[in-house]
Amino acid sequence: MMLRTSRLWTIVSVAMLMTPSLSWGLESDSKKPIQIEADSANMDDGEKRATYRGNVILKQGSMRLDADKVTIRQKISKNKGDALFADGRPAKFKQKVEGKPGTYVRGRGNRIEYYSKSALLYLIGNASLTQDGDVFKSDRITYNRNKSLIQGGAAAKGKKRVRITIKSKND
Repeated sequence: MMLRTSRLWTIVSVAMLMTPSLSWGLESDSKKPIQIEADSANMDDGEKRATYRGNVILKQGSMRLDADKVTIRQKISKNKGDALFADGRPAKFKQKVEGKPGTYVRGRGNRIEYYSKSALLYLIGNASLTQDGDVFKSDRITYNRNKSLIQGGAAAKGKKRVRITIKSKND
């Protein structure tokens, strides 16, 4: 029974955390089943934590997250709610953009953190965010889903300058 309880809260946590993880993602993704593949899984019901290691692939609808390790924590604090931590070289995600067929938003970083209550997504270490040929790079990028606000470099408590490439309208 413990495995079933852990599995249930893990699936609920992933659904709450990742969909819609970004406001530009497909709204229909939240209605799709969640699929997780990994070399190993450890679910600790007492700690309300699930850890997946080794070529982790998490999918839900058009959203895909690839990482070496993914940890999901339930209710880590009052202010942050549930959290997802993805580590890799790099950890990366992609999701189709609502209203733009064939267009994806892609993010990558050595670490990806997402906090459900504050709707904050952090891309940390060699971070980049790409959509429609526009690229936003820094050592740290913060995306506030509630405010549709992207910050990089010092504005995101990073140490490196931000590099932004905006695709020409003629491309």
